Amino acid sequence: MAEAAGPHGIGGPDATAGAVAAALERLAPDAGLPLGLAVSGGSDSVALMLLAADWARERARGLHVLTVDHGLRAAAAGETAAVCRLATALGLSVSVLNVCVARQGNVAAAARDARLAALSDWSARVGGAPVALAHTLDDQAETVVMRLARRAGADGLAAMDEHRAPFVRPLLGLGRAALRHWLRARDVGWIDDPSNADPAAERVRARRALATLSSAGPSATDIAASADRLRAQVAVLDWACDRLAADAEMGRNAAGAVDFDPIHVADAPGALSCRLIARAVWQLTGRIYPPRGEALARACEAVIAAGRGARLPETPLALGCVIQGARRGDRPVVAIAREHAACMPPMVLSGETPFSWDRRLRLSPPFPSDAVIGPLGRHAPDVVEGLGPAWRLDHWSQAGSAARASAPVLRDRAGALLAVATPFGWAARPGIAPPATVDLVAERSLSRRSGPCLSNPRDPA
Repeated sequence: MAEAAGPHGIGGPDATAGAVAAALERLAPDAGLPLGLAVSGGSDSVALMLLAADWARERARGLHVLTVDHGLRAAAAGETAAVCRLATALGLSVSVLNVCVARQGNVAAAARDARLAALSDWSARVGGAPVALAHTLDDQAETVVMRLARRAGADGLAAMDEHRAPFVRPLLGLGRAALRHWLRARDVGWIDDPSNADPAAERVRARRALATLSSAGPSATDIAASADRLRAQVAVLDWACDRLAADAEMGRNAAGAVDFDPIHVADAPGALSCRLIARAVWQLTGRIYPPRGEALARACEAVIAAGRGARLPETPLALGCVIQGARRGDRPVVAIAREHAACMPPMVLSGETPFSWDRRLRLSPPFPSDAVIGPLGRHAPDVVEGLGPAWRLDHWSQAGSAARASAPVLRDRAGALLAVATPFGWAARPGIAPPATVDLVAERSLSRRSGPCLSNPRDPA
């Protein structure tokens, strides 16, 4: 790691350690779970690792360092090795998470998504343990500046939360300068990522714009304080969205789509209706960022029209989802489902490691011999006839063609259907024992973005 300057005075560093310890107490109170630490080797994450190690040592709390190699730079392997050496020297367990990122399009966004997905998967494998990220007050302010450039609304300008499962951010109240001051006081160095000086990078441009803003008046602290106030207002929007979801009887149908009564949604303010649709897309995909405004506006217009009696054909929405009309008994509803073509491709289940498919299911061994998991595809509703237990064909047929096509199924290598995963459990052919499964869509319903009415599917029986 690069050498840092010698130690500074002790007053500031002591205050920094106290602030981080208090944040960790608040954000990661469950001593029965380990705390994951996402560490890149930069100053912020190295400070997080050392501060968390001091905090955990006093409490006999388990820590596990997670460092991600995106495979994008030749130096990355050496940097992850340096993180591993420092973690080991601190007596901490450490894992390197290797991800694959395409070198085309928005590489930075793809790398972020892959990194967060890998960290989320680690959390799921160890029982939902929190993962601490090293975002600081400076990152908060830079994020607001970047989102201003994209004309973001309240959610975007509210920036980052301290806690959004499985992630916690114990450094959001601290500036980068304070953390580096603390590291220098301990004579600890860090890695300087060359991309942090690249003017082509959006965050670097935001950092420079923030420096200009600070000279004119508003500082990073001022911008972060405004973001805090906006987060409180976003909580009010979430509360109102919960109420709308309950009024619209929002839930999941037999094929796993999220559906709701459009009449209540048509009468709600447009911004709240868009929020409800974005919530359904997030729940189905696990994507951190919502659909773009244009796609949401079109979907909202279609839902309002459906609430007033218009027919809603199957229409692409965004982020690999479609919106279409469906039925719930004798009532028309709007269903939002995964797009069949956007689902994760079929994969053979093998080995002794839990496996996540399409961010919707986590399957654990033992797996049926030579079983393949994938989307059902465009088949007639009677394809599930003969499955059990207590399968209700009428509810399946009403779920909508898009939901049926994207439903997760097990097949043998010859393509014969073995079982269908539903929100109520597996519907399987006689003699087939499907793997133990966690419904990740249902797990996401427990987060701040989803109301309690999405916590459980409607029982079709």
